[in-house]
Amino acid sequence: NLGRTYMYTDRITVNLWAYMANWSEYNSVGMRMISCTQTGGWGIEPTADGNIRFQCYDSGVDYKSAIASELWSSLAAGWHMFTLTFDGTNVRGYIDGVLKCAGKDFESGAIGYHAANSILLGAEAGTGDTPAGSYFKGKIKDVTIAKSALGTKEVADLYSVTKTLCNDNATTVRYYVPT
Repeated sequence: NLGRTYMYTDRITVNLWAYMANWSEYNSVGMRMISCTQTGGWGIEPTADGNIRFQCYDSGVDYKSAIASELWSSLAAGWHMFTLTFDGTNVRGYIDGVLKCAGKDFESGAIGYHAANSILLGAEAGTGDTPAGSYFKGKIKDVTIAKSALGTKEVADLYSVTKTLCNDNATTVRYYVPT
Protein backbone atom coordinates (compact mmCIF):
# COMPACT_ATOMS: atom_id res chain seq x y z
CA ASN A 1 0.00 0.00 0.00
CA LEU A 2 1.60 3.24 -1.18
CA GLY A 3 -1.09 5.48 0.33
CA ARG A 4 -2.86 8.38 -1.38
CA THR A 5 -0.12 10.99 -1.52
CA TYR A 6 0.76 10.62 -5.20
CA MET A 7 -2.68 10.76 -6.81
CA TYR A 8 -2.00 13.50 -9.31
CA THR A 9 -4.90 14.64 -11.46
CA ASP A 10 -3.85 16.61 -14.55
CA ARG A 11 -0.42 15.09 -15.32
CA ILE A 12 1.22 11.86 -14.22
CA THR A 13 3.92 9.36 -15.11
CA VAL A 14 3.87 5.93 -13.50
CA ASN A 15 6.98 3.88 -14.22
CA LEU A 16 8.10 0.51 -12.90
CA TRP A 17 10.17 -2.55 -13.68
CA ALA A 18 8.46 -5.95 -13.46
CA TYR A 19 9.79 -9.48 -13.70
CA MET A 20 8.12 -12.77 -14.47
CA ALA A 21 9.72 -16.05 -15.48
CA ASN A 22 6.61 -16.77 -17.58
CA TRP A 23 4.57 -13.79 -18.75
CA SER A 24 1.93 -16.08 -20.28
CA GLU A 25 0.41 -16.44 -16.77
CA TYR A 26 -1.27 -13.12 -17.53
CA ASN A 27 -3.47 -14.84 -20.10
CA SER A 28 -5.30 -16.88 -17.48
CA VAL A 29 -4.92 -14.94 -14.22
CA GLY A 30 -5.99 -11.31 -13.76
CA MET A 31 -3.00 -9.64 -12.09
CA ARG A 32 -2.24 -5.98 -11.50
CA MET A 33 1.21 -4.45 -11.40
CA ILE A 34 0.04 -1.20 -9.84
CA SER A 35 -3.48 0.01 -9.26
CA CYS A 36 -5.76 2.56 -7.68
CA THR A 37 -8.59 1.73 -10.06
CA GLN A 38 -11.59 1.01 -7.86
CA THR A 39 -14.07 3.62 -9.17
CA GLY A 40 -11.33 5.99 -10.29
CA GLY A 41 -7.56 6.32 -10.58
CA TRP A 42 -5.20 4.56 -12.97
CA GLY A 43 -3.45 1.25 -13.46
CA ILE A 44 -1.40 -1.13 -15.58
CA GLU A 45 -3.19 -4.42 -16.09
CA PRO A 46 -4.24 -7.13 -18.56
CA THR A 47 -7.37 -7.06 -20.68
CA ALA A 48 -9.65 -10.09 -20.86
CA ASP A 49 -7.96 -10.93 -24.18
CA GLY A 50 -4.45 -10.82 -22.62
CA ASN A 51 -3.38 -7.46 -24.09
CA ILE A 52 -1.54 -4.86 -22.02
CA ARG A 53 -3.79 -2.04 -20.80
CA PHE A 54 -2.71 1.36 -19.47
CA GLN A 55 -5.76 3.17 -18.11
CA CYS A 56 -6.87 6.33 -16.32
CA TYR A 57 -10.30 7.33 -15.02
CA ASP A 58 -11.75 10.31 -16.86
CA SER A 59 -13.23 12.27 -13.94
CA GLY A 60 -16.98 11.71 -13.86
CA VAL A 61 -17.02 9.90 -17.22
CA ASP A 62 -15.42 6.43 -17.38
CA TYR A 63 -12.09 4.65 -17.72
CA LYS A 64 -10.09 5.62 -20.80
CA SER A 65 -7.52 3.09 -21.91
CA ALA A 66 -4.57 2.77 -24.19
CA ILE A 67 -4.34 -0.91 -25.10
CA ALA A 68 -1.16 -2.33 -26.62
CA SER A 69 -1.51 -4.83 -29.44
CA GLU A 70 1.10 -7.00 -27.72
CA LEU A 71 -0.06 -9.80 -25.49
CA TRP A 72 1.43 -10.33 -22.05
CA SER A 73 2.39 -13.80 -23.26
CA SER A 74 4.55 -12.31 -26.03
CA LEU A 75 6.95 -10.76 -23.51
CA ALA A 76 10.23 -12.62 -23.08
CA ALA A 77 10.92 -14.01 -19.62
CA GLY A 78 12.72 -11.48 -17.43
CA TRP A 79 12.56 -7.80 -16.53
CA HIS A 80 10.52 -5.25 -18.51
CA MET A 81 9.92 -1.55 -17.92
CA PHE A 82 6.28 -0.36 -18.05
CA THR A 83 5.38 3.32 -18.23
CA LEU A 84 1.95 4.99 -18.16
CA THR A 85 1.72 8.71 -18.90
CA PHE A 86 -1.23 11.10 -18.86
CA ASP A 87 -0.83 14.71 -20.03
CA GLY A 88 -4.37 15.99 -19.48
CA THR A 89 -5.60 14.67 -22.83
CA ASN A 90 -3.66 11.55 -23.80
CA VAL A 91 -3.11 8.24 -22.02
CA ARG A 92 0.06 6.57 -23.33
CA GLY A 93 1.59 3.18 -22.64
CA TYR A 94 5.25 2.27 -23.09
CA ILE A 95 6.99 -1.08 -22.80
CA ASP A 96 10.77 -1.13 -22.52
CA GLY A 97 10.93 2.54 -23.47
CA VAL A 98 8.92 2.17 -26.69
CA LEU A 99 5.50 3.78 -27.20
CA LYS A 100 3.06 0.91 -27.72
CA CYS A 101 -0.34 2.59 -27.46
CA ALA A 102 -2.08 5.92 -27.00
CA GLY A 103 -5.63 7.12 -26.42
CA LYS A 104 -6.82 10.70 -26.98
CA ASP A 105 -10.38 10.81 -25.79
CA PHE A 106 -10.26 12.36 -22.31
CA GLU A 107 -13.19 14.72 -21.86
CA SER A 108 -12.53 16.22 -18.42
CA GLY A 109 -8.76 16.77 -18.56
CA ALA A 110 -8.37 15.29 -15.08
CA ILE A 111 -8.02 11.89 -13.47
CA GLY A 112 -10.80 11.21 -10.96
CA TYR A 113 -10.20 9.17 -7.80
CA HIS A 114 -12.41 7.39 -5.29
CA ALA A 115 -12.12 9.34 -2.04
CA ALA A 116 -10.97 6.32 0.01
CA ASN A 117 -8.65 4.47 -2.40
CA SER A 118 -4.95 3.93 -1.96
CA ILE A 119 -2.32 3.09 -4.58
CA LEU A 120 -1.50 -0.61 -4.38
CA LEU A 121 1.62 -2.23 -5.76
CA GLY A 122 1.09 -5.75 -7.10
CA ALA A 123 -2.67 -5.97 -6.44
CA GLU A 124 -6.04 -4.68 -7.58
CA ALA A 125 -7.18 -1.73 -5.50
CA GLY A 126 -10.27 -2.27 -3.42
CA THR A 127 -12.15 0.53 -1.72
CA GLY A 128 -9.85 2.01 0.88
CA ASP A 129 -6.49 0.37 1.45
CA THR A 130 -7.63 -3.26 1.28
CA PRO A 131 -6.50 -5.20 -1.82
CA ALA A 132 -9.29 -6.74 -3.89
CA GLY A 133 -7.10 -9.60 -5.14
CA SER A 134 -5.51 -9.96 -8.59
CA TYR A 135 -2.06 -10.29 -7.02
CA PHE A 136 1.01 -9.99 -9.26
CA LYS A 137 3.01 -13.23 -9.39
CA GLY A 138 6.44 -11.77 -10.05
CA LYS A 139 8.84 -9.09 -8.87
CA ILE A 140 8.39 -5.32 -9.07
CA LYS A 141 11.07 -2.73 -8.46
CA ASP A 142 12.06 0.87 -9.10
CA VAL A 143 8.58 2.37 -8.98
CA THR A 144 8.34 6.06 -9.82
CA ILE A 145 5.21 8.21 -9.71
CA ALA A 146 5.78 11.77 -10.93
CA LYS A 147 3.57 14.84 -11.31
CA SER A 148 4.51 15.32 -14.95
CA ALA A 149 3.96 13.49 -18.20
CA LEU A 150 7.23 12.30 -19.68
CA GLY A 151 7.49 12.50 -23.44
CA THR A 152 8.43 9.65 -25.78
CA LYS A 153 12.12 10.59 -25.87
CA GLU A 154 12.28 10.96 -22.08
CA VAL A 155 10.76 7.50 -21.56
CA ALA A 156 13.22 6.00 -24.06
CA ASP A 157 16.11 7.74 -22.27
CA LEU A 158 14.87 6.48 -18.90
CA TYR A 159 14.83 2.93 -20.27
CA SER A 160 18.35 3.27 -21.70
CA VAL A 161 19.73 4.55 -18.40
CA THR A 162 17.97 2.06 -16.12
CA LYS A 163 18.07 -1.19 -18.13
CA THR A 164 21.70 -1.85 -17.14
CA LEU A 165 20.68 -1.59 -13.47
CA CYS A 166 18.19 -4.45 -13.86
CA ASN A 167 19.18 -8.08 -13.42
CA ASP A 168 17.34 -11.26 -12.59
CA ASN A 169 18.96 -11.57 -9.16
CA ALA A 170 17.71 -8.23 -7.86
CA THR A 171 14.89 -8.55 -5.34
CA THR A 172 14.87 -5.06 -3.88
CA VAL A 173 11.80 -2.90 -4.32
CA ARG A 174 12.53 0.81 -4.25
CA TYR A 175 9.73 3.33 -4.17
CA TYR A 176 10.46 6.97 -4.72
CA VAL A 177 8.89 10.08 -6.13
CA PRO A 178 11.14 12.71 -7.69
CA THR A 179 10.52 16.27 -6.59
